[in-house]
Amino acid sequence: MLLQLCILCLALVSLRCTYWVAYRWGIVKNRALKSKRPIVSAKPGPVRTMVVLGSGGHTTEMLQLIKDFDFTKFTFTFILAATDTTSKQKLIKTISTHRGMGEGEVERVFKFAVIPRSREVGQSWLTSLGTTLHSLLYSAYVVFTHQPQLLLTNGPGTCVPVCAAALLFECVLCRSVSIIFNESFCRTESLSLSGKILYLVVDRFIVSWQKLSIKYPLAEYMGVLY
Repeated sequence: MLLQLCILCLALVSLRCTYWVAYRWGIVKNRALKSKRPIVSAKPGPVRTMVVLGSGGHTTEMLQLIKDFDFTKFTFTFILAATDTTSKQKLIKTISTHRGMGEGEVERVFKFAVIPRSREVGQSWLTSLGTTLHSLLYSAYVVFTHQPQLLLTNGPGTCVPVCAAALLFECVLCRSVSIIFNESFCRTESLSLSGKILYLVVDRFIVSWQKLSIKYPLAEYMGVLY
Protein backbone atom coordinates (compact mmCIF):
# COMPACT_ATOMS: atom_id res chain seq x y z
CA MET A 1 0.00 0.00 0.00
CA LEU A 2 2.81 2.38 0.93
CA LEU A 3 4.66 1.56 -2.27
CA GLN A 4 1.56 2.24 -4.35
CA LEU A 5 1.06 5.57 -2.59
CA CYS A 6 4.66 6.56 -3.29
CA ILE A 7 4.29 5.63 -6.95
CA LEU A 8 1.09 7.67 -7.18
CA CYS A 9 2.78 10.69 -5.59
CA LEU A 10 5.73 10.42 -7.96
CA ALA A 11 3.37 10.15 -10.92
CA LEU A 12 1.47 13.26 -9.83
CA VAL A 13 4.70 15.21 -9.29
CA SER A 14 5.99 14.11 -12.71
CA LEU A 15 2.70 15.12 -14.32
CA ARG A 16 2.79 18.53 -12.68
CA CYS A 17 6.43 19.14 -13.67
CA THR A 18 5.69 18.07 -17.26
CA TYR A 19 2.73 20.45 -17.44
CA TRP A 20 4.81 23.30 -16.01
CA VAL A 21 7.67 22.71 -18.47
CA ALA A 22 5.17 22.68 -21.34
CA TYR A 23 3.65 25.93 -20.02
CA ARG A 24 7.03 27.62 -19.86
CA TRP A 25 8.00 26.30 -23.29
CA GLY A 26 4.78 27.82 -24.64
CA ILE A 27 5.89 31.19 -23.28
CA VAL A 28 9.24 30.85 -25.07
CA LYS A 29 7.46 30.00 -28.34
CA ASN A 30 5.22 33.04 -27.96
CA ARG A 31 8.30 35.19 -27.47
CA ALA A 32 9.85 33.72 -30.62
CA LEU A 33 6.66 34.57 -32.55
CA LYS A 34 6.61 38.05 -31.00
CA SER A 35 3.14 37.21 -29.71
CA LYS A 36 1.86 39.53 -26.99
CA ARG A 37 -0.09 38.17 -24.05
CA PRO A 38 -1.31 39.82 -20.85
CA ILE A 39 1.48 40.28 -18.34
CA VAL A 40 -0.77 39.15 -15.50
CA SER A 41 -4.22 37.63 -15.58
CA ALA A 42 -7.12 39.92 -14.78
CA LYS A 43 -7.91 39.53 -11.10
CA PRO A 44 -9.55 41.89 -8.61
CA GLY A 45 -7.27 43.98 -6.46
CA PRO A 46 -3.78 45.40 -6.99
CA VAL A 47 -1.07 43.30 -8.64
CA ARG A 48 1.38 41.88 -6.12
CA THR A 49 4.68 43.04 -7.56
CA MET A 50 8.20 42.06 -6.49
CA VAL A 51 11.12 44.22 -7.57
CA VAL A 52 14.78 43.20 -7.27
CA LEU A 53 17.12 46.09 -6.51
CA GLY A 54 20.87 46.03 -7.01
CA SER A 55 23.57 48.32 -5.78
CA GLY A 56 24.63 51.30 -7.89
CA GLY A 57 23.26 51.77 -11.36
CA HIS A 58 20.81 48.88 -11.27
CA THR A 59 18.76 50.55 -8.53
CA THR A 60 18.88 53.94 -10.26
CA GLU A 61 17.59 52.45 -13.52
CA MET A 62 14.86 50.45 -11.78
CA LEU A 63 13.60 53.47 -9.87
CA GLN A 64 13.29 55.38 -13.13
CA LEU A 65 11.11 52.54 -14.45
CA ILE A 66 8.72 52.25 -11.52
CA LYS A 67 8.45 55.76 -10.09
CA ASP A 68 5.37 56.57 -12.21
CA PHE A 69 3.48 53.32 -11.50
CA ASP A 70 -0.04 53.66 -10.13
CA PHE A 71 0.42 52.58 -6.51
CA THR A 72 -3.30 51.84 -6.21
CA LYS A 73 -2.99 49.14 -8.88
CA PHE A 74 0.34 47.64 -7.76
CA THR A 75 1.64 46.65 -4.35
CA PHE A 76 5.41 46.46 -4.09
CA THR A 77 7.87 44.26 -2.26
CA PHE A 78 11.49 45.28 -2.83
CA ILE A 79 14.27 42.71 -2.57
CA LEU A 80 17.66 43.91 -1.34
CA ALA A 81 20.97 42.13 -0.89
CA ALA A 82 22.20 41.99 2.70
CA THR A 83 25.35 43.94 1.80
CA ASP A 84 23.45 46.65 -0.10
CA THR A 85 23.52 49.65 2.21
CA THR A 86 22.28 52.34 -0.20
CA SER A 87 19.38 51.10 -2.35
CA LYS A 88 16.63 51.38 0.27
CA GLN A 89 17.45 54.99 1.12
CA LYS A 90 17.81 55.84 -2.57
CA LEU A 91 14.36 54.39 -3.23
CA ILE A 92 12.75 56.23 -0.32
CA LYS A 93 14.33 59.53 -1.36
CA THR A 94 13.40 59.13 -5.07
CA ILE A 95 9.76 58.17 -4.44
CA SER A 96 9.22 60.78 -1.73
CA THR A 97 10.63 63.52 -3.98
CA HIS A 98 8.90 62.42 -7.19
CA ARG A 99 5.50 61.60 -5.68
CA GLY A 100 5.36 64.12 -2.85
CA MET A 101 5.22 61.42 -0.18
CA GLY A 102 6.85 61.64 3.21
CA GLU A 103 9.71 59.22 3.79
CA GLY A 104 7.79 57.55 6.60
CA GLU A 105 4.80 57.09 4.31
CA VAL A 106 7.01 55.44 1.67
CA GLU A 107 8.23 52.91 4.23
CA ARG A 108 4.63 52.17 5.23
CA VAL A 109 3.40 51.76 1.64
CA PHE A 110 6.19 49.48 0.46
CA LYS A 111 7.50 46.20 1.84
CA PHE A 112 11.17 45.31 1.96
CA ALA A 113 12.91 41.94 2.19
CA VAL A 114 16.62 41.24 2.55
CA ILE A 115 18.37 38.15 1.19
CA PRO A 116 22.03 37.08 1.33
CA ARG A 117 24.05 37.96 -1.76
CA SER A 118 24.62 34.85 -3.86
CA ARG A 119 28.13 35.86 -4.88
CA GLU A 120 30.39 38.68 -3.79
CA VAL A 121 32.69 40.48 -6.19
CA GLY A 122 35.91 38.46 -6.51
CA GLN A 123 34.49 35.38 -4.77
CA SER A 124 35.65 32.06 -6.26
CA TRP A 125 33.14 30.01 -8.23
CA LEU A 126 33.70 27.03 -5.93
CA THR A 127 32.79 28.83 -2.72
CA SER A 128 29.94 30.64 -4.45
CA LEU A 129 28.04 27.35 -4.76
CA GLY A 130 27.35 27.34 -1.02
CA THR A 131 26.44 31.02 -0.84
CA THR A 132 24.16 30.71 -3.88
CA LEU A 133 22.28 27.83 -2.23
CA HIS A 134 21.98 29.90 0.94
CA SER A 135 20.59 32.81 -1.05
CA LEU A 136 18.18 30.53 -2.92
CA LEU A 137 16.70 29.21 0.35
CA TYR A 138 16.16 32.77 1.63
CA SER A 139 14.69 33.79 -1.72
CA ALA A 140 12.28 30.85 -1.66
CA TYR A 141 11.09 31.88 1.80
CA VAL A 142 10.51 35.47 0.64
CA VAL A 143 8.73 34.47 -2.58
CA PHE A 144 6.50 31.86 -0.96
CA THR A 145 5.63 34.38 1.78
CA HIS A 146 4.77 37.34 -0.47
CA GLN A 147 3.43 35.29 -3.43
CA PRO A 148 4.12 37.78 -6.24
CA GLN A 149 2.12 37.87 -9.47
CA LEU A 150 4.70 40.03 -11.21
CA LEU A 151 8.49 40.06 -10.80
CA LEU A 152 10.59 42.91 -12.19
CA THR A 153 14.36 42.88 -12.49
CA ASN A 154 17.08 44.52 -14.54
CA GLY A 155 19.98 42.17 -14.01
CA PRO A 156 21.73 42.47 -10.62
CA GLY A 157 23.24 39.17 -9.47
CA THR A 158 20.70 39.07 -6.64
CA CYS A 159 17.92 38.48 -9.16
CA VAL A 160 19.01 34.97 -10.19
CA PRO A 161 18.05 33.14 -6.97
CA VAL A 162 14.89 35.26 -6.70
CA CYS A 163 13.78 34.33 -10.22
CA ALA A 164 14.63 30.67 -9.55
CA ALA A 165 12.50 30.80 -6.40
CA ALA A 166 9.64 32.41 -8.36
CA LEU A 167 9.75 29.61 -10.93
CA LEU A 168 9.74 27.03 -8.14
CA PHE A 169 6.77 28.77 -6.53
CA GLU A 170 4.93 28.71 -9.85
CA CYS A 171 5.65 25.02 -10.41
CA VAL A 172 4.77 23.88 -6.88
CA LEU A 173 1.69 26.01 -6.17
CA CYS A 174 0.33 26.27 -9.73
CA ARG A 175 0.23 30.08 -9.52
CA SER A 176 1.55 32.01 -12.48
CA VAL A 177 4.36 34.51 -11.90
CA SER A 178 5.16 36.84 -14.80
CA ILE A 179 8.88 37.63 -14.84
CA ILE A 180 9.99 40.71 -16.78
CA PHE A 181 13.72 41.16 -17.28
CA ASN A 182 14.73 44.63 -18.47
CA GLU A 183 18.41 44.40 -19.34
CA SER A 184 20.52 47.23 -18.00
CA PHE A 185 20.90 50.27 -20.26
CA CYS A 186 24.69 49.92 -20.14
CA ARG A 187 24.60 46.50 -21.86
CA THR A 188 25.10 47.52 -25.48
CA GLU A 189 27.02 44.60 -27.02
CA SER A 190 26.15 41.53 -24.95
CA LEU A 191 23.89 40.42 -22.12
CA SER A 192 24.85 40.49 -18.48
CA LEU A 193 25.62 37.16 -16.79
CA SER A 194 22.21 37.29 -15.12
CA GLY A 195 20.62 37.99 -18.49
CA LYS A 196 22.34 35.02 -20.11
CA ILE A 197 21.16 32.74 -17.29
CA LEU A 198 17.53 33.93 -17.37
CA TYR A 199 17.15 34.67 -21.10
CA LEU A 200 15.15 31.51 -21.88
CA VAL A 201 12.97 31.29 -18.77
CA VAL A 202 11.46 34.75 -18.27
CA ASP A 203 8.14 35.94 -19.73
CA ARG A 204 9.51 39.11 -21.32
CA PHE A 205 13.15 40.02 -21.98
CA ILE A 206 13.56 43.70 -22.85
CA VAL A 207 16.69 45.42 -24.19
CA SER A 208 17.46 49.09 -24.77
CA TRP A 209 19.63 48.63 -27.87
CA GLN A 210 18.42 47.26 -31.21
CA LYS A 211 21.66 45.43 -31.92
CA LEU A 212 21.00 43.23 -28.87
CA SER A 213 17.54 42.25 -30.17
CA ILE A 214 19.21 41.17 -33.43
CA LYS A 215 21.85 39.14 -31.61
CA TYR A 216 19.29 37.69 -29.16
CA PRO A 217 16.05 37.17 -31.15
CA LEU A 218 13.91 36.34 -28.11
CA ALA A 219 14.63 39.79 -26.70
CA GLU A 220 12.31 42.76 -27.29
CA TYR A 221 13.77 46.07 -28.36
CA MET A 222 11.76 48.88 -26.77
CA GLY A 223 14.32 51.65 -26.74
CA VAL A 224 15.20 53.49 -23.55
CA LEU A 225 12.21 53.27 -21.22
CA TYR A 226 13.24 56.09 -18.88
